[in-house]
Amino acid sequence: MFDGPRWMSRNPNRESLELERQHADLKAAWQQITHEPDERLAECLTRLLAAFEAHFAEEEALMLDTAAPGMDSHIQEHRQTASGLRDLVRAAEAGRYDAVRRAVTNWLSQWYVVHHASLDHALQLWLERCTASASAQAAEPEAADAA
Repeated sequence: MFDGPRWMSRNPNRESLELERQHADLKAAWQQITHEPDERLAECLTRLLAAFEAHFAEEEALMLDTAAPGMDSHIQEHRQTASGLRDLVRAAEAGRYDAVRRAVTNWLSQWYVVHHASLDHALQLWLERCTASASAQAAEPEAADAA
């Protein structure tokens, strides 16, 4: 018996909403970083990096489970962003606080706008399509049984 795709047990629509909540939390966290005192900047960036990596892992699991189109480039962009964040941690540890704050304000904010509007939006549409397709497949056996 076909139980549907592996991801169906995960409820992509619910997970899509959770990803959006995480996006909002990440955005608020990096916007707050620019107000942290110098001596806490590296620590806060390290926590932000960990939060981004956890979020990326969740998105990537959904992409893999649903065979999302474009997942390779999406995952590559996650890797590049995490690398950039690690560079910012090192810069903060080296005392380059103003440069780090500018990068968070400019680079990270610009990256988010583009990434969210393109790759994350495409993923959300894909998850909705997968859910609709799975719902239709689940309804087919019920219709056959009724006939």
